[in-house]
Parts: sequence; structure tokens; C-alpha cells
Amino acid sequence: MTFLDIETVEKLEDIMMETLSTSRYRHCFAVAETAATLAYHWGVDEHTAFDAGLLHDMMHYLPDDQMLAKAQEYHLPIDAGARANPMLLHGPLAAAILEQDYGCDNQQMLDAIRYHTVANPQMDEVAKIIYLSDMIEPGRPNWPGLAKLRALSMMDLDMAMVYAMESTIDYLAQRGQQPHPDTEKILAVFRDKVAQKTKWRQHMSESRSAQEILEQCRKLAEEKKARDISVIPLEGKTLISDYFLIVTAGSNRQAQSISDAIELAMKEAGTPPLRIEGYSEARWILLDLGVVVVHIFQDEERAYYDLERLWAGPEGAKQPEKDASEQ
Repeated sequence: MTFLDIETVEKLEDIMMETLSTSRYRHCFAVAETAATLAYHWGVDEHTAFDAGLLHDMMHYLPDDQMLAKAQEYHLPIDAGARANPMLLHGPLAAAILEQDYGCDNQQMLDAIRYHTVANPQMDEVAKIIYLSDMIEPGRPNWPGLAKLRALSMMDLDMAMVYAMESTIDYLAQRGQQPHPDTEKILAVFRDKVAQKTKWRQHMSESRSAQEILEQCRKLAEEKKARDISVIPLEGKTLISDYFLIVTAGSNRQAQSISDAIELAMKEAGTPPLRIEGYSEARWILLDLGVVVVHIFQDEERAYYDLERLWAGPEGAKQPEKDASEQ
């Protein structure tokens, strides 16, 4: 797998500085930094995620006629959706140029760039991270669903993809625009992935009730001196689980100690965590126990993501500030 060397990346940055608007150029760096953070959280290659985020919009400057001509030059397939909205080709075109002109064969990076405009059912974790980072980077104007999408991106990438795509479809409908013709079919695939994971979570937790798991985790957190313990019932609000248990730790060591205690107790009870995220950094540790998800925050992260507010009542209208060219 060939990564782009520093000299090549710097050359591409110079080209982007000359061709992209200042706001678009800043957006690319913000996406890169957001993608690297998510990559670290999800345990995938940060270098690949950063470069994909940095270069995802490198061809965004071309007007429609030149975009179509350039796509034909690089032998890209042009479907009806792309002909109606040629800007949808800027991701596939950037990937083709990086592969053919710069010798990049890092398929994770190329696919992430290729699919950040129109999603693909076979997207891997890096591709999902770029798609989501493009919508949640700090410079994006606020919209009612932005905070929830940021939180979902740290909790379940497939569920975040569903929410992102649904939000984009709603947003375009409000503006009298249509998404790419394949969007609904792709969304259906991601909805099915979420449904399958939900069934698996329920299956893994059949031996014990949600209330029993919740109360044991709450007691363990209390024993480890966790602060501000709260429970959010989730029935009818999300498919992630039946309950969120949210606690605050005062340090990395305490957060990991709480996580270790819960993990060990759940394994001994025959209901081991389906996954644990964020343990190394320990700013937000997530233990997925199927019907219960435990969130161990430190103060700053708990205040920033504010899960109690996000899931306390009906969600707001979905109005993402994502380019109409990125569906």
C-alpha cells in the first residue's frame, strides 16, 4: 500500500491553496483533523483518515462543464445523477487523479475520497469516517441535528450514517432538491446493518434483563466513586440500546478503573461487552452491553456531547449544512 509522501502532499496542498476558496481550503483541514480524531477513537489508521480528509475536496473548484469533461478524461462512469449534478463527481475524480497521476494505491484512502459525495453500501470504517467528518467538522454551521450526529459518530458509525443520510434527504427536500437516485437504496442497506446489530445486541443480552445489567453497572460505578450518575431510558428514541448509563470520572485512571470493573463483572456474569471504545484516551469510554450502553466521561467531554439533552426528548428537525453536491 503506497502512502503519499510528504513532498507530494505539500504539492497538492499548494495546488488546493491556489484553486479552492479560502473557506473550502479551511474546511479540508478541519475534515482532516476531525477524521484523524474519529480514526483514533475507532482504532483505524489515522494517517489514512487524515490524508483522505485533507484531499477529499481537492477537485471541488471545477465548474460543471469542466467537471464532466475531466471525468470523461479519466474514464469515470457518469450516471444520470451525476449528469444532473456534475459536482457529485468531485470525489470520484479526486480519487482517480490521486491513483493515476500520483501513484497512490491506498484503496482505503481512495475509496473514502470516492464515496464522500455519494455513499456506497460497501464503505469501510475510514470511508464512513470521512463521510461523517465532512458533515460534523467544527466549522460547519450549526443545525438542529448536528450535535446528535457528532455523538452518534463516536458511538456507532452505521447508525451515524443512517442519521446523516436521512438528514441530508430531509434537507434537500426542504430546498426542493432531489438526492442522487441511488441514495434511498444505499440508505436501506445501512438501515439493515443497524437492524441486524440491534438483533445481535438483543440476542447477546437474553440471559439477563436490561434492568439487571443497568443496576449492576450503576453499583459498580458508584463503588469506583463515579460522579453525576444518570440513566436515560431510550425506548422509542434510538435503536442503540434500552438504556444509557452516564457517569463522570475525574481522571484517565479513574475512567479506566470504572471501565475495567464493569468489563470484568459483565464477563463473569456471562454478558461481556460487545465492544469497548475510547479506552486508551479515556476521555469518553463507551461499553456496549447490548441493551445497556455505559458512557464514562470526563467533565469536558460530558459537557460537550451532553447526551442527556440530546436524548431527553424528541429530536429536532434534521437540517444538515452539507453541500447539495454531497449527497
